[in-house]
Amino acid sequence: MVFSKFSLSLAVAGLAFASAASAQAAVLAGPTTLQDLVDGATITVGDKLFNHFTYSKTGDMPNASDVNVVSLLEPGLWGISFQGAFFDQAGGGASDALIRYRVTVLDPDFVITDAHLRGDPAILPPTGAPFGATGYVSVVESFVPTVNDSLFAIYNLQPPSAVKLVDEILFEGKGYTTLDVQKNITAVVTSEFGIAGLSFVDQLYSQGDSGGGDIPEPASLGVLGLGAMALLARRRK
Repeated sequence: MVFSKFSLSLAVAGLAFASAASAQAAVLAGPTTLQDLVDGATITVGDKLFNHFTYSKTGDMPNASDVNVVSLLEPGLWGISFQGAFFDQAGGGASDALIRYRVTVLDPDFVITDAHLRGDPAILPPTGAPFGATGYVSVVESFVPTVNDSLFAIYNLQPPSAVKLVDEILFEGKGYTTLDVQKNITAVVTSEFGIAGLSFVDQLYSQGDSGGGDIPEPASLGVLGLGAMALLARRRK
């Protein structure tokens, strides 16, 4: 069964409607397109700068010019949202999109302590189909080379029925002023009909105090070390 691009876009865009209605209220600014960001534009949300964007895709994934990027501001969280028809339709191989970017904290008093990921991955049959569609959709994120041991994801897998719409990662005992982000979106339909995809991916970051809080700066650690050495030297005298 063949879908028109228009009907596919409508179907995938509809995946977000119910979940977006129940999500926390967010302040959105923008939008700009992912192509603008790839061409060198930047987004600043609070004290977070988002830049150095790249994008590549295979299969049915959208062009960068067809993806909107808007800023997100929620209590204690700052980030961006990617909105577009990220999908795969039956009858071919998997479709994949890779988004890379850098997020930098502009305020020297703060560091990023955790990251949050959410979206609306779904697998849908065409209207009136006698059976449900099968396949999977996933968004897998990493922070290489800044963080080499952190990976988190959202997904929808049918069958077996396994759905995860929200994930988060805590950088335990650490904070980062800069993160290099790799966001890989994969979708594939394994049945003879249907679409698998998502219409938005939200990325939010929270932060902690970099000076004297739970996550001291390297310079602060050095000062503490020198102070301890001075006290030890006085004791020996």
